[in-house]
Amino acid sequence: MSVRIRHEYFFLLVFFLALQVFPGKVFAGGVSWNQLSSQEKNVLSDFKQRWSKYSASKQKKLRRWAKKPLSARRLIKKRFKQWSALSVSSRAKIKLELQRYKSMPHSQRIKLKAWWRWVKKLPASVRRKLEQKLPGMTKAQKREYIRQLEKKYGPR
Repeated sequence: MSVRIRHEYFFLLVFFLALQVFPGKVFAGGVSWNQLSSQEKNVLSDFKQRWSKYSASKQKKLRRWAKKPLSARRLIKKRFKQWSALSVSSRAKIKLELQRYKSMPHSQRIKLKAWWRWVKKLPASVRRKLEQKLPGMTKAQKREYIRQLEKKYGPR
């Protein structure tokens, strides 16, 4: 056996031993709890017991979350609670809408974003009225109603 083959066997042996000693961590690239900064440990303390069981991608997401300012983390928690409170059918409907949005051409997404920015600028009472009226209107009626709103509140 040549020296090169022996080295290859040696590296294979070390690799398989590493798999036995550190299962799931050789490929995962996960971080041990002790490698986290004190700020990350403080923010992620609820996850300490399960930390080693999380995949590298989940650990990475949690670490990214821990680096966000407190106000952003609070908003994320609030939105997560809102999401969790939704019914399964509501969540499914939202997921379908998101898929539909992601499959739209870029130009159509830009138009949709502009529409929602415009709608957000409208007074709350007008937004509610718009939300109530639009579903029952024909396309021509919708266009006319929106033209009237644009005259009063500015273009989209």
